[in-house]
Amino acid sequence: MAEILAPGVFTQEESPKVRTINGEPTATAGFTVVTEKGPLGVDEPTTTFDEWVRIYGRAIAASKSFAHVEQFYNNGGTKLYTNRIVHYTDVTNPATKISAKGTVDIDTTTGNTQGTVLGTATENFDLEPNDTLDVAVDGGGATTATFTATAAARTSGAETYALNNNDTLLVAIDGGSVQTITFLTGEFSNIALATALEVAAVINAKSVGLSATVAGGMVTITSDRRGSGSGVNVSGGTGNAALGFTTGLISGTGNVSNIDAVTAAEVKTVVEAAVAGVTVSSVAGAIQIVTDTVGSTGDVQVDAASTADTIMGLDNAVHAGTDSGAATALTIEGKYDGAYANGLQAVISNATNGIAEQFNLTIVESGVTLDVFPNLVNDNASLNDVSAVVNNVSGGSNWVAAVFVLSGRPTNGTYALLAGDDGLTGLANTDYIGSSAGGTGFFGFDGVNDIRVLVAPDRTDSAVQAALFDYASITREKSMFSIPSIPLGLTTNGAITYVKTTAALKNRGEVGAVYWPNPLIPNPNKVAYGSTENITIQVSALMAGLYARTDGSRIGGIYDEPAGTERGLLRGIVGLESSETQQRGKRNLLYPENINPLWKPNGTPIIVDGSRILDRTQNFPSVSQRRGVIFMEQSIEDGLLAFVHRANNDETREEITNTIRAFLLVQFRAGAFRGDTPGSSYFVDASEEINPPTEVSLGRLNVRVGLATNRPAEFIILKFSQDLRDLQAELAASA
Repeated sequence: MAEILAPGVFTQEESPKVRTINGEPTATAGFTVVTEKGPLGVDEPTTTFDEWVRIYGRAIAASKSFAHVEQFYNNGGTKLYTNRIVHYTDVTNPATKISAKGTVDIDTTTGNTQGTVLGTATENFDLEPNDTLDVAVDGGGATTATFTATAAARTSGAETYALNNNDTLLVAIDGGSVQTITFLTGEFSNIALATALEVAAVINAKSVGLSATVAGGMVTITSDRRGSGSGVNVSGGTGNAALGFTTGLISGTGNVSNIDAVTAAEVKTVVEAAVAGVTVSSVAGAIQIVTDTVGSTGDVQVDAASTADTIMGLDNAVHAGTDSGAATALTIEGKYDGAYANGLQAVISNATNGIAEQFNLTIVESGVTLDVFPNLVNDNASLNDVSAVVNNVSGGSNWVAAVFVLSGRPTNGTYALLAGDDGLTGLANTDYIGSSAGGTGFFGFDGVNDIRVLVAPDRTDSAVQAALFDYASITREKSMFSIPSIPLGLTTNGAITYVKTTAALKNRGEVGAVYWPNPLIPNPNKVAYGSTENITIQVSALMAGLYARTDGSRIGGIYDEPAGTERGLLRGIVGLESSETQQRGKRNLLYPENINPLWKPNGTPIIVDGSRILDRTQNFPSVSQRRGVIFMEQSIEDGLLAFVHRANNDETREEITNTIRAFLLVQFRAGAFRGDTPGSSYFVDASEEINPPTEVSLGRLNVRVGLATNRPAEFIILKFSQDLRDLQAELAASA
């Protein structure tokens, strides 16, 4: 608040003592899969299956990711990050990927061209006097073009000056307005015997665009500008009679107006005057040097001995002209790595509008048109440039990208893309597990903070599924919930062995759950997946969708178990790979091993009949408890960022406590806890007892949060007996 100087009423706003904690996403999924196309690693999320297909492609024999993602969305999934996997010869180095884009070069008919070098920097150029461009033309030696500049200067008379208080000096710099410099008694030891150093100090303090220096007992006024545009004009003043500056304009010298801001036009004048056989021009402010000689015998090189080349962005390569003939004008490549592009053709044809210099580009696959881009040019300075149109994020191609090589209309014809590679040869577990150093495999998710459900349905090797769980549990510090996949084709005993022994998932930790048997779905693509009517896919992908559907079914849906006949119905499946779970005895084997069975009760669709996490010895032993706690932990963690670096005192701790309590009260009302009152459902403690001076001195502020979460009713026990109430009443009456 400003200083209060007079009586009145003053308003001051204070920060709220209870901050709002916004709930984090609960069911955003991350799938690690092989796809037909799409960006490698993790890119932007998709929110519909159609959007996913547009980016990641169609069904392929190498992966059931198409079917997995379709069933994720079919079962309620809303947001999915896809982590596309390829093989790396070294997972610590993403550059060692073996996948590649399909590509084809398209030529243009060219006439003779001239040797041309174009700078990358734009005017004005900050040079120093005597900087050079040394230019060699047509194979000859380099000729030097030198940029010269000196500043204008005026020098005073004798060493001491008999000034009077309020004497003035009038001076204009570089053609600017007149500046009046006033000399005052207090600025000198003796103003009547003013020294050159004292006069220079006053001039420097009271003027702009110049500097006053002392040499030989005299004052020199020098313009800050160096070059022919520099000027010092002393026009008089009451003190100049004593100072002795010659009046009138004196100009700087040089072949540029201002060496610190040399224009492209000045570069043209200087270079063309010094170097024969070239023409210099400005291309959007950049320097372009072109040989006068046309054809391959003409070349130009800016020699490395130059001192102005780097400033202008001119390289030191030899740039030769070309003779008439064909040259690559345009490259069409797959938008993404993958062999899918090898089936594509780029067709160049006459423009729809009839303009000869323009053309149509059509992308075709097996006679089917995928893209049509009419009336294009191959000129990266044009709005309808082929690269700008085809590569446009919103309206461009989903299949290919266009790369500008050389201006010129591409020759009409049909051009097949070649050499695309899916990068699946040698695909190994390590490609899925990945490396934190390379950001590969599961570590591709490192930069994404809102993923809460993690699945890798493509690869059921035990090492991969164990690593999936460990990434969620250890690397991401329990901020994610994983759904490991059990291999297809197992029996009940086989599934138990896999979970307990092969992958060692049971009791590995609490941020994961497994489900079995895997479901059958209608075959979505008989070309990719074979001729059978139904195929078996991993249930983990469907469960990720079911989690999202349960979470979104009501406010607080994350606190409901995604299981049972109401919330555990799986959509889009026609059966299970094994009928063993129809037997209670088999389910009795699975459930104690923390494997949640799927089965079909009489009169219902197939349901999920379990909500156990992999380690029930932990604090929150069911799916909804553990996922609900992840939601609360992450929401509170993000909500308290505002308190980092605040003073660690009672006021801050009270505000943190109230902020957390306010958030937990909302969760209490949403059904998160088993208590009947907030006090019996949770507690928040940031007291001095857990924040002693030793902790405060270490920069720590400790908060203990206790949660009494709901536990599912896994077993409903019905006790039946003979109704003997009438007999008991009769006996009581006769007593």
